[in-house]
Amino acid sequence: APLLEFERVEATSVEVDDYAATVVSSLAAASGIVTDVVWALSLGERGWRIDGVSVKPTADLDDDAASMAALTSPRWVASTVLDALRRVDEPDENAGCDVALSFVSHTNPSASLTREIFRSYLDDDDYPYGILTRWTEIRHDADVLFDDDLNPTTASVDVTLVDDDKHDRALWTVTLEMSKEPSRGWLIDRVWCHDY
Repeated sequence: APLLEFERVEATSVEVDDYAATVVSSLAAASGIVTDVVWALSLGERGWRIDGVSVKPTADLDDDAASMAALTSPRWVASTVLDALRRVDEPDENAGCDVALSFVSHTNPSASLTREIFRSYLDDDDYPYGILTRWTEIRHDADVLFDDDLNPTTASVDVTLVDDDKHDRALWTVTLEMSKEPSRGWLIDRVWCHDY
């Protein structure tokens, strides 16, 4: 109800990086009750979008509630990583690789790579990962598949990437298999890229 019955809203903190943001706002109701709302946002092709909302009474809000780990969703992780890789050299060389590596799980073979070695896989034509840096459009056509509806610990996200870099317009299915770690949220275990 706090999201529907507030009289006044005030942003109390904003943390922004290139492709993600966390906004904490206080909502004041007519009854005088103040509720803090933590918003997880990601920047995509069409601007900022809300990926997660956490509503907490002010007394219960602590530093961890505003962390991205508490707010990530599999779709948000997929969008954040794919957007960063698409702009792999912004704001500096291999910055997108840093973003991607910050969302890999300890079971992901990429977890031990430097950003330069990670980049070499993206640029190597013997691997299918080049699409991750050159796509022109992303489509979230499929639902996220969870292992459990009530308390999920694994998820699979399929997205379609459009590649206009070749003479023909090519479509790719990218599957991101993820697991949830209590302290870090949703992380990527494996990525599969298939053209069709």
